[in-house]
Amino acid sequence: MSVKRMYEAMFLFDPTAGNNWDQVQEVVGRLMERSEGELVHLKKWDERRLAYEVEGRKRGVYVLAFFMAPTEKIVDLERDIRLSEEIIRVLVISRPKYSVEKAKEVAETSEAYVAPPHHDYGDESYEDRGRRRRPAPPVETEEVAVDAAGDDELNDNQPTS
Repeated sequence: MSVKRMYEAMFLFDPTAGNNWDQVQEVVGRLMERSEGELVHLKKWDERRLAYEVEGRKRGVYVLAFFMAPTEKIVDLERDIRLSEEIIRVLVISRPKYSVEKAKEVAETSEAYVAPPHHDYGDESYEDRGRRRRPAPPVETEEVAVDAAGDDELNDNQPTS
């Protein structure tokens, strides 16, 4: 009997499979069973448009899972996932310091990433926004000295009459 460790997995499901939660639970349950794993928590995270096409798909459903499994069975789990038609991608991370309670807490409080809103630069163009932060280079000007009578002093290099 081997020691089971805590793992976190982010599954990317095909959107047609991801819309049916019972089917998602069945697929993940079957994978856990084959890898001798115990599912701690399963949560639908978000449905998103993908940044680029993955296996011809433009959208996907993200599912977050925490599970306990023997270390030597993770390779088999990843192989089974690659063979699955419902799952497009997966990322499995070892979480050795997580307890069952901590995993449930993290899963419940985790929310899908929301990109920050774009900053409004007003009349400034996108290219000008970087220049705004840089100090302007010093401008060299030639100052003309004025004597007490209000006449311009003559520079040394100017001809005199």
